Amino acid sequence: SILNRCTYLAEQLGAKLIRGFTFWAEGGFSESVPLIVEKLKAAEKLLSKKDMQLVIEYDPATSAGTTQKLEIILRKVASEHIQALYDPGNNIYDPEGENPFPEGYERIKPWIKHVHVKDIVRKAASGQPEAVVLGEGEVGFPDLFVRLGRDGYEGWASLETHYRRVSAISTELLHRPGGYAFSEGGEEASIECLEAWNSIMKDKGLLT
Repeated sequence: SILNRCTYLAEQLGAKLIRGFTFWAEGGFSESVPLIVEKLKAAEKLLSKKDMQLVIEYDPATSAGTTQKLEIILRKVASEHIQALYDPGNNIYDPEGENPFPEGYERIKPWIKHVHVKDIVRKAASGQPEAVVLGEGEVGFPDLFVRLGRDGYEGWASLETHYRRVSAISTELLHRPGGYAFSEGGEEASIECLEAWNSIMKDKGLLT
């Protein structure tokens, strides 16, 4: 199975976390919940044996596309081996318009084991989301970084560069990333975002 393969690769890399998603967003969320919970509970035995955690990322392209929906899943699964990946940028992409911080953060805070860092803004003219340099979007990363430090977060936060200097990545590529079309311009954009990240951390006294 995919999970078996992922745990094998995680062992080779010395990793304890495996990222996962719920099903593609097809049909109603409520109708999908029992099957999602069933599949996640079925994964517990292997995860427990390997001493690993499956961290579920909420994404607008999937059934559990918001922190509200992910919270429902996590409470029903109730497993230390099924946890959450907090990606506040995804909240801005979601059409339901969930506020990523502090509301989204507070909702799944007990389960957060990994954090994705990317900043998004809704364009004034169209209302469509667009990735921007870290700190220039709607997530509120300066306050979020402070809060993570204050709450004693000890996990990783990884840069997920959806921002590009020249042209935005298409929705299709965001949902199914791959190939040169997705990677083009990523290095320059990542460097710019990392510099902005360091600047935010220094400004907030979180980096010396």
